[in-house]
Amino acid sequence: MATPSTNSVHTQEVLSQPAEWLFRDSIRISRDLGRYCKPNTAIEFTGEDADVSFCLLVSAGCSHIASVEACPSKKTIKVSVFKLHEGFEQIWTVTYSGPDGEFQASSTRSWYDSAQMHGGITEDGQSVSLVYRPGGGPTTAYIVNASGFTSRKPPSDTGTGYSSHSGMLSADSEHLCYTRSGSAFGKGGEAKVVEVYSIRHLARVRAVTIAFGDGRHLRNTRLIKELRAQGTIYMAIDTSSFDGDDAERNSPPLIASSDKKLAWNFEGIDEITTRGGPNIFISHDDKHLCYVGHDTAMLNYWDLQNPTLRPLGSVRLPGVEYSQSRRWLIYGKETTMNDSIKEQLHHARYSPGCSVVTIITVTDSTVIINVLLTFNLQLIYHKTVSDPKWAGCLPVRIGFNDFTGLNIVAMYPTALTDPRRGPVALFGVQAILFSLPDIFKTVKSIETYFDSTANRIATLKTDVAHKVVEPEYRFSWKPGVTDRNDENSLELEKGQPTSMTDVDRRRQQEFYDRIFSNPKSSVRMNPAAELRQFFVPHLFSFTYPWAPDQTVSVFGVIMKNEYHIITIGPAPSSSSPALDIIRALYATDIKISGDSKEFIEIYKLGTNYALYVSKKDRGNGSYSGAPMPIPRCTVISPHFLEEDAWYDIFIFHRAAHVTMPTGWISTPNPALTNTANFHAFFEPGTFTRHGAIDYGHRARSAHVAPKYLLWQEYGLRGLRKPTTNDIFFGGGQYADIIGYYLRSIYQDKCYDDSNPLFPSTFALACYADHRTQKTVHVDAFFRRLHQSKDTFLDNSRAVACTLPLACRTRPVATLSFARHIALYQHKINDVGPVEVKKGTTKPKQPMYNDSRWSQWLRIVTELWWLIMGLYYYINPQDAHPVPNVSRVTLPLPGFCSFHCSLYKAPPVSGSGSSGDNPFWEFIRATYPSSENDALRRETQTLVAVQQSSMGPTSPFTRLVQEILDLKDRDTQLSFLRVVWLEKLLAWKMHKFGMYIYLTRTALPMLLLFIFHLAIGILFTRNSVVGQRKVPLILLACFEATVAFYILFVKIRQLVRIPRLFVRSLFNYLDLTAVCLGFTTFFLVILSSSPPRAFLGFSTLLLWMAAVLTLRIYRPVGMLLLLLTETLQGVFSFLVLLFFIIMGFAFVPFLLLRNLEVDRPAENPFSSFSLTISQMLNFITSDYGALEPFQESSAAVRTLRATYIIIITILFLNMLIAILNLRMKTADKNAENLYHLQMASLQVEIEIGLLSSSERANRDWFPEWFSYVMTETEKRNWNDYVDKNPIKWTEENDFGYEKEHAPQKQAEPVQQKQPASVTAPASASSAKPQQETKGISSQQENHQTRTSPKVEDDDNEEDWVDKPDQPVNHENTSLDELLSYDAGGAVDKNEGESNQVNEPASSTSIQDPPASTYPCKVCGQPGLRCTSCYLNAYCGREHQKLDWKNHKRACKGKGRA
Repeated sequence: MATPSTNSVHTQEVLSQPAEWLFRDSIRISRDLGRYCKPNTAIEFTGEDADVSFCLLVSAGCSHIASVEACPSKKTIKVSVFKLHEGFEQIWTVTYSGPDGEFQASSTRSWYDSAQMHGGITEDGQSVSLVYRPGGGPTTAYIVNASGFTSRKPPSDTGTGYSSHSGMLSADSEHLCYTRSGSAFGKGGEAKVVEVYSIRHLARVRAVTIAFGDGRHLRNTRLIKELRAQGTIYMAIDTSSFDGDDAERNSPPLIASSDKKLAWNFEGIDEITTRGGPNIFISHDDKHLCYVGHDTAMLNYWDLQNPTLRPLGSVRLPGVEYSQSRRWLIYGKETTMNDSIKEQLHHARYSPGCSVVTIITVTDSTVIINVLLTFNLQLIYHKTVSDPKWAGCLPVRIGFNDFTGLNIVAMYPTALTDPRRGPVALFGVQAILFSLPDIFKTVKSIETYFDSTANRIATLKTDVAHKVVEPEYRFSWKPGVTDRNDENSLELEKGQPTSMTDVDRRRQQEFYDRIFSNPKSSVRMNPAAELRQFFVPHLFSFTYPWAPDQTVSVFGVIMKNEYHIITIGPAPSSSSPALDIIRALYATDIKISGDSKEFIEIYKLGTNYALYVSKKDRGNGSYSGAPMPIPRCTVISPHFLEEDAWYDIFIFHRAAHVTMPTGWISTPNPALTNTANFHAFFEPGTFTRHGAIDYGHRARSAHVAPKYLLWQEYGLRGLRKPTTNDIFFGGGQYADIIGYYLRSIYQDKCYDDSNPLFPSTFALACYADHRTQKTVHVDAFFRRLHQSKDTFLDNSRAVACTLPLACRTRPVATLSFARHIALYQHKINDVGPVEVKKGTTKPKQPMYNDSRWSQWLRIVTELWWLIMGLYYYINPQDAHPVPNVSRVTLPLPGFCSFHCSLYKAPPVSGSGSSGDNPFWEFIRATYPSSENDALRRETQTLVAVQQSSMGPTSPFTRLVQEILDLKDRDTQLSFLRVVWLEKLLAWKMHKFGMYIYLTRTALPMLLLFIFHLAIGILFTRNSVVGQRKVPLILLACFEATVAFYILFVKIRQLVRIPRLFVRSLFNYLDLTAVCLGFTTFFLVILSSSPPRAFLGFSTLLLWMAAVLTLRIYRPVGMLLLLLTETLQGVFSFLVLLFFIIMGFAFVPFLLLRNLEVDRPAENPFSSFSLTISQMLNFITSDYGALEPFQESSAAVRTLRATYIIIITILFLNMLIAILNLRMKTADKNAENLYHLQMASLQVEIEIGLLSSSERANRDWFPEWFSYVMTETEKRNWNDYVDKNPIKWTEENDFGYEKEHAPQKQAEPVQQKQPASVTAPASASSAKPQQETKGISSQQENHQTRTSPKVEDDDNEEDWVDKPDQPVNHENTSLDELLSYDAGGAVDKNEGESNQVNEPASSTSIQDPPASTYPCKVCGQPGLRCTSCYLNAYCGREHQKLDWKNHKRACKGKGRA
């Protein structure tokens, strides 16, 4: 409900009433005025004696406006400037009378050629720039001030065509930014020039050219606010296509920056030229992007430092009307239409520190102000203002100014007539000012408060240590307070006691009743006021500087052995003042010695109040997991800041269990699980009526560790092994039920490489599993990515960067996922690399003159395009060159780029103190307190992970390295058979890999061979060597230079990819060639003649090295693979053959070595080496060496016969047979092995051969990779997947039974839950009974989902991919929603450690919905298959039993 405005509304007639509006299209309703009533645009009027063109110019801060009236027939232009402060104050007006012919229209004026006018006004109102072109006339430009008009040259490209290009006003209202076409350069086929002109002198002060596209599909572009003359300029490029399917037509726009740091597609932004463009806002520090959806009231946020495909966070702005999608049956056909709502104007303002963003939404009747944190989009302030005088106006600009405050300028006709029939007649123009100075002061106060919070909290520890600041209040606490007769549980040591207000008392009583005096709890304490004050003591209250009527209360919560500190504040979006946000600020350590003492101090830091908790002794007590951070510093507020996100880990750790004041052990801790710290990580509406905007999203990387801890304790209960002590530490029905609603773990949208151990939740899961050699967490993530397409696309950035790490942890699951995303139905049209350069390019001037040169130029241009058209027809380059070909985009953004650092998994843990849970190892390794360095034994883990990111790497190169490191050759080849990876390797090799390898490896090796050969030729000539000394030295220097370059490349490869380098035999051959080159150089320099044998054999080796570099070509590479694979297969046989031949050599050596022959010096058996050489020569059937001894020795004849039978006949034939078999086997695997070799070679090229500037080339390393698939390739790929199933995929059917938690029952059972269920501790690992909903409610829920009448566009779900969502309890009170004793409590005093009291009811959180569809096999109630939703089964056994019949229909529907 809108609040009546106490601010002023002022009106001013800026165009006289007799002037009647002239429209090209007749309008019949006043709502159509929005198409014409715009600032910085000419509006045509017809007056009594002459036509008038009118334009209203508004400064960026809405402090001044200028009304411009141009009358071409009278040759006059009138400019009037008004100051907008508490009304309209005219400060100056001037009139210009032009000379004859200046406004003369052309005789060939077209009907479409209307008058154009635009310009800008400075914030001080002293200068106005004006560009005017009458219909059919020339374009003129002026600088206007109080002294008069000054003619200037119009900006570039504003006088061509039928309409002039309007300039966009900069944020400081000092410049106008124009966009025109320019000459393409680089790889871009189209170029846009952004020129910045000063309003004060209309001179160009800056120019930037952005090139993109292919030049054949012209793209629409738009500059994004806020524009700055010296800052980064952002341009949105439309990537949609007019042809193709819906995915190509709805391709998300690309936003590029002038500093070349950003070129990213943003899915979720509408058409940039119409609806979406004006609602995109980028912060002045270039870190944040906000977009307000058209007619959806959705605020979408992106972090530009870690961009994601889809918004990092999205919330619906409270109070802003949004359109709903309705489905209608019209003539039997279902049609979707959106409701019609009022036109909205949005504006975003970032605080100076960009901690806060203010969204102003204006309609024709209301103004809605929403102030949110940029960190998590948590709402800080909300207000709706209306005024009767404002109703019906058309807002044109929203502006903030330090002098005038928040101003909203609108336009409306001075008078109008609305006849029953015919068009509406409008007369005159009046400007309307809606001034909201009080709102501006509130916004400024909020910005100051939150911009200064981080710095003040960061310096608080130092200030306290040096006693720079003094606390306002100091409380103390000692253990055992419940066992003593102390009057106060928290003793006030400094400051005056604060009196409680009615709001404080209400909050104290509600919290005490919920925690200590809940009738459903086993610990029903007396609700006396004295006990409330003792166990929930009030510490302090204050109000916000911007909201004196809103109280923030600070309370302590006293337990048996510990205490907590909470703050309670109002929820800004709630219409009910009783709906508060409870935030835990501090929780004590698990064990505190009895003589310890903690001090709770409250400091006033400017407008902030800060909490500082310290201990009397600095020693660290015992702890489980990690010690609680102390001293603890935080701002006292119910708002969640980035500085406190890490502390939620310890809040959740202490929420596992607690000893209540009565001695009962409660599982979980009710005081902490009832806070917003806990609730914010679950689905909105799970516990309370709060929405996502009250708590903020939890998608930042700062929330990775808290989400993972909650996931371990609750979300994975269905997958972990139960323990006998599980009931006391996070067990019970409470944990089983709420685990189903913990979906925030899968909101893993960004990958933050600034935190090595916690870059994303998926990466943390891989770390933990690799550390413990388990696969539970990674399997759960991959199952969810298989189940939901939306989840995968939301997390596509994090998945792309974590995929190599997952391959190291779980290769088979990664292979299954790689197959899953092949042929994924997600397309992004590629506009090519975006290139930016300073300055301008030559504008594309249209040829309007009829000179002879222009005619010849036109003919040549037409011939050129005709030739190019024929070329493209013969060699099609389009995405669809032939029919039945589709273009597929790999849904892994940034997979090929080198923009972020990637980390390897930490080493496998040994027998550490953390056991099987490495999470606390990572926490202790990143522990921020310098006083706990003795506890950081895991620092080596952090250092190891940090060092693993050294050197350039991309997700692609890291994934290929992980694949090559696999020990299983079949798994390696299966990865390379994945269609998108195979095509990506081929594209990279064709795009740049072959060129880089040939020029930087093959060519140097060839030059090395040429120089070495030339040196050998010169040395072996008959002439004297001294006469050739100078040419030899020059050739040796050239050879040494080439050898040094090759050595440098090899050393760089060895440092960056040591494993691949060591395993490649070709690298050893290249290093040998380098050594030969240096050896030759030194021999020549030292004037030593190299031996001829050295020259001959070294030249042979260099020639082999040069030839082997040609293995990058497919024919040569395949032949080399056949050769190497065959030699590897027969190598052992050849070794055995050699040893047998060596055994035969002993016979002639001992028999014939000393026998006399005609020439004793020529005895071939006189030495053993000669004997072996002769035995090897016998293989060729050359027995000439035995002829002198055959006649005289029968032993020699026997040796010859035996050798022929064993070696020549038997072994040589066996060798031929083995070679044949190995050749056939190698030929079958040659294709796959060649891909494996090319993958290794591609990694060597990208990491070892490219420079950093080349790796930044977006043409070689695009953010998105698209490939073409023919129908034959699709069919072959599907056949390959069917014939080569993966066991992991078959074991994970991705149905409801594979949900992460909790396990669903086979059929719903109506049962009564007793008030108390007692079970022995030995049976605590059994699954607790859960109360299920009735069948009728489930049927009603299903009917609502399958045939909705009204559906919100932003909440539309994919019913096949998504499981049933939790029920939103909007009409249920907080007490009914959650009973804190859901996990049970144990009476410690009575020693009943084996008895557990279960809650009386669990209806506070809905159980996962059960299905009532009959099983296809037995007919019992069961669950539907989530892949096709065609059949239902009562369990996994019956699903497997019917899988042969169900398989074809299920997979067929999935492919369709």
